[in-house]
Amino acid sequence: MLDIEQIKQAVPVESILCRLIESHTLNVLIDETCTEDEIATSLEAVVLYMYKVNRDIHLRILGDQHRTDYIDTLIKGYNLKDNIHYLDTVDYSNILSYYLGSDVFVTNNPHSTAMELAQNCYLAKLCFRDGGAIFEEGIFYLPERSADLGAMFVLIHEKNDRAELTGHNKLVKSGE
Repeated sequence: MLDIEQIKQAVPVESILCRLIESHTLNVLIDETCTEDEIATSLEAVVLYMYKVNRDIHLRILGDQHRTDYIDTLIKGYNLKDNIHYLDTVDYSNILSYYLGSDVFVTNNPHSTAMELAQNCYLAKLCFRDGGAIFEEGIFYLPERSADLGAMFVLIHEKNDRAELTGHNKLVKSGE
């Protein structure tokens, strides 16, 4: 689990942060608390995004506890090996860099330390839950369905695209 105090003291790695911000790619972080099924749903959402928008999306999974045969088979089957990455959660400077350079945070726990960090980094926050979709207190709560998550990725992409066209880069992050 992430130690928020350690992360607050960390210094972002400039090369990682610049690469993420300058990439014009939708960068998605997946919380380490997500289940294997939620990771699978996220992979399907990446495929939907790639079909609707483009291949410029990277999904980074915090920790490697979900590096299972099932997930690896899905990654290979969907041809996502260049789009899916596992992040070591021990290097706090790297983790902070990925939070600051990402656009979207996906979790199943709206009260986690990781969610607090996503809030502080002005990420769009998506949280799996039972029931229908709802926006509440700055968090999009979504049922565990890839179509809903994929649609949110597309909307966030479109909002970022409009921001670049108007000169307001990373509109989602600025809170506007």
